[in-house]
Amino acid sequence: MKYIFLIFSLFLLNGCSPTNSDLQFKYYLDRGNDAIADKMAELDVVIIEPLEMEQKYIDHAQQAGTIILGYVNAMEADRWNLRLYKQLEPNDFYYQKNGERLYFKEWDSYETDITSAHYQDLLLKEIEEQITSRGLDGVFFDTVGNIESFLPKDEQQAQQEAITQLMKRVKFAYPNLKIAQNWGFETLRDYTAPYVDYVLWENFSASIINDKWSKEMIHALEEVRQKHGTQVLTISFKDEEESAAIAKQHQFAHYYHPFGSYYNEW
Repeated sequence: MKYIFLIFSLFLLNGCSPTNSDLQFKYYLDRGNDAIADKMAELDVVIIEPLEMEQKYIDHAQQAGTIILGYVNAMEADRWNLRLYKQLEPNDFYYQKNGERLYFKEWDSYETDITSAHYQDLLLKEIEEQITSRGLDGVFFDTVGNIESFLPKDEQQAQQEAITQLMKRVKFAYPNLKIAQNWGFETLRDYTAPYVDYVLWENFSASIINDKWSKEMIHALEEVRQKHGTQVLTISFKDEEESAAIAKQHQFAHYYHPFGSYYNEW
């Protein structure tokens, strides 16, 4: 999820578009080189970490027709990203009921409060500086799923409405900019779907997605796709063949990645 560089294969929704399951995509979490740039150029869409990927590799892929989406961490502040982190104000962070910030040790990051106007402005500035000014084709909002996964139920709606407002602001400022989000399927279904072109489901593994909630979300994503044209992208961490079969059954794009949420190897 961090330093993400995500590669998708997709076509714009139109009369001659392939089914979603025909789309190819790949996560890659590191800097580029000539060989990787050539592989990027063979694909249709790439989500990159703009702070990591060199412009020449972006340009090379785009010249071949690849759509480039830039990674933005929507609901977490990464301490490694000092350039952005040092601009944060106290109200930009989310505080638990005990008054403490919510810290994610694995990623060395803190949950943010997307209702903060200052924080939204910082993200819009980040999009301008790292995405639109560099000619990228869209933005990939990571950690949208944090709202549902880590916040109390009575606090979720305010965050869901706020991230929807952020996406509206993005679309108003950059009408042709594509938007993708990671997880947050209830948020997508109930709020952000009109603005989201692609949604990613990590750990779409057969032994994980056999519960009632997962089946409900699969159905919800199918409905969102039908209504809004949102493309569904899935990655399994195990159960390779069975997971791929389930994804194909629902016409979700899919690939197998046995290393979990770490994508430093091509």
